[in-house]
Amino acid sequence: MPDCAPPLNASTSVAGPRTRGSLARWLLASFGCLCVALGAIGVVVPGMPTTVFLLIASWAFARSCPWLEERMLGGRLGASLRKFRESGAMPLRAKFVAIASMWTGIGVSTFGIARSGGGLPSIATLIALGAVGTFVLAYRVKTLARQSVGARAE
Repeated sequence: MPDCAPPLNASTSVAGPRTRGSLARWLLASFGCLCVALGAIGVVVPGMPTTVFLLIASWAFARSCPWLEERMLGGRLGASLRKFRESGAMPLRAKFVAIASMWTGIGVSTFGIARSGGGLPSIATLIALGAVGTFVLAYRVKTLARQSVGARAE
């Protein structure tokens, strides 16, 4: 079983800060990789979230393979994830796109459930969960303040 430890250098020790067994680290790293894959699919599939899966992957990597977390944060989407970690906030446009994508997915799913003969409880549950997700994104996740044009140039 491969070790998730980063290559040794002057700043890492053999023991490291981890206290979990190697099986738990391997399972968390595998879960993180699955979340990255689901996040990548979410980039192209409307209604499937990307950020949520990448945040979960970052959490799993931080507890299993810190070097995988560093690699993910250094990638294309790393800047957005770092900003979210630092501030706990999302840009207004990102919130709008997330909510619009979520409701597009809910609409498609509702149509599919109705066409397949699914009952009203399934549709009501889907819509209720969408309402909860919308509330969380709109009111519980902070919105990043817009930067002025002069602040961007610095």
